[in-house]
Amino acid sequence: MSSQVTSIIQWVTLIFWLGVAINVLIVLTVGGRQVLIVLGVLLCMIHSIEYLFVRLIMRKPISFFKTMIYGCGHWLPMVKK
Repeated sequence: MSSQVTSIIQWVTLIFWLGVAINVLIVLTVGGRQVLIVLGVLLCMIHSIEYLFVRLIMRKPISFFKTMIYGCGHWLPMVKK
């Protein structure tokens, strides 16, 4: 994966998490609020599984915080090296 694609993935994910945080603090829309929160919870669960997989199965030292924010955009470039 090129560094540009990785950078785009990281920015999109970061913007999504900012949207979830704003949505929790301030009501954005009535209908979209629940969808965004559900997607945030699902993404959090997926990133937790990613962290456990990379840390325990692949035995790679990775940052929990960065994995929770960026997911594979953080750890995939390190694994390919």
